[in-house]
This record gives sequence, structure tokens and C-alpha cells, in this order.
Amino acid sequence: MDVAEVRLRVIKATEDPLAVDKYIKGHEEVLLNNGVSLSKGYDYWRELDSVYLLVAESLDSEVCYGGARLHVWNGEDPLPMQLFLSNLEPRIFIELDQFAMRNDGIVEIGGLWNSRLVAGLGLGSEHLIRTSIAATAFIPVKNVFTFCSPFVSRFADDFGFKAYETLGQNGKFPFPDDRWMSTINYMEDKMELNSAKPEEKEKIFDIRANRKFTKLYTDRGRNLQIHFDL
Repeated sequence: MDVAEVRLRVIKATEDPLAVDKYIKGHEEVLLNNGVSLSKGYDYWRELDSVYLLVAESLDSEVCYGGARLHVWNGEDPLPMQLFLSNLEPRIFIELDQFAMRNDGIVEIGGLWNSRLVAGLGLGSEHLIRTSIAATAFIPVKNVFTFCSPFVSRFADDFGFKAYETLGQNGKFPFPDDRWMSTINYMEDKMELNSAKPEEKEKIFDIRANRKFTKLYTDRGRNLQIHFDL
């Protein structure tokens, strides 16, 4: 039986610059393959203590297969979605700042990507999203926001997200260009996950309860063994 193996590891961005470099390089390559380039200054977050990365990597940490960024609102530095969308929605700075102050904070999940090397294994569409949400349990803020491409938005309801309709066109924006209609989604019950599908809720709670474990997943005849390290 052929089995692909990856490690899903959460790190603080300021504490592992080499892993951050690999994550950024891989993200840039994936975007360029889809005709999109990273904005200048995109990586400002790597110097912030309020940012964590979930990296999907080989067991020897040499290859980064994908990842996601968990960016905690700190009241000083903007969230990535505030920077990216400010030209389309100038209200986004004050709106999200005020939301965070009124409602016990925000962590933004963003920058989610996976390499073609692991395409078809459900890494990006399932495991990275699921594990990112699991990891937010260990961040002391209440609300999770994410700015989703149309591809990722298809899965948002499964995990209990809903559109933040106060901004944009009921939460939607033509970003990064008119070919895409991306959506600001959020959840206010990251600990309970009352709106998530029961099977997703169970899987997320399992990751949170164990944090460091190994599990084999089989999907459409393909096998993926994940070494979790939260």
C-alpha cells in the first residue's frame, strides 16, 4: 500500500525563519501558477509575535507541501485582509478593529495553499482547514475570520463559517481580480462549533484532544498519513 506522509506542525512565525521562507516560496509559486502575484510587502507578518503558521512538510522538514497562517489581531498591526481589501472597502479597518474590540478579538486564517506534489489527497481542502480551526482553540481570542477564494468557500459551511455581510457585497469581493469572487467568512463559536457538520466537529475535537499524534486517512483509494504536532 502506497502511503504519502506529511507532518502538520504549528510554529510561531518569528521562531522558525527557515520554515517561513519555505512556506512563502511555495505560496508564491502556487499563486503564480494561477496567474496571481503576491502583493509587495505581503510578508510583513513574519516579524510579528502575533502570527502562527501551520506548515505541512516532509518528516525531515526539508520540503514544505503547504500551510496556512493564523494571524491574531493585536490592535496595532493590520490583519492581511484589511490591507488587501482596503482599496475595495475603505471601511474594513475600522469595522474589523471595532468588531475585535467589542467581541474579544479576532484570529484570521489565511494564506492557505498546497503543492501539486500532494494534489488529490485532500490536504488543502480538508486537513489544512480542519487543523487550522483546531489550532485556534489554543489562541485566546473568540472569533475566527477568513477571506476565502471561491474554491475554499465551497467548504466554509461544512466547518461552521458564515459570510460577514457587513462588508463588500454581502461579504463578497472581486479579489484578487474580477475572475474571482472571494468571501469574508467568520465564526463566533470556535470552541463549540455548533454550526459545523457533526462529522467535521468530531474530527476537529479529536485533533484538539490529542494535539500530537499520527493518523492514516484513506480517500478515493489514496492514503495519507498525517503526523500532527500542535
